[in-house]
Amino acid sequence: ELFSEAAVDILESHPTQVPLFLYLAFRGAHGSYQAPWVPQEMPDPWCEVNKNRTAMIQVIDQTLLKIATTLKDRAMWEHTLLIWTSDNGAPLGGPENGPCDG
Repeated sequence: ELFSEAAVDILESHPTQVPLFLYLAFRGAHGSYQAPWVPQEMPDPWCEVNKNRTAMIQVIDQTLLKIATTLKDRAMWEHTLLIWTSDNGAPLGGPENGPCDG
């Protein structure tokens, strides 16, 4: 969340008429599967790891919403190209995507 807050701070302080390149790489959907909070209502077959993964991705979604909202509030959205890519999916030989497969 520190990087997300820094990105929003940069957008809020940057002159709106000056071009800006901002690259924000999320690490939140990888690694130790820890999230600041875990949703309580999840499909029954989902284990705690899947709940944590879902929460981590929800944090990323919220960050993207904050960034888009900041750009819109500052009238920068109309001149913005936002590119979002993801390489996520179950690793080979690791846990499966379960009901999210396909």
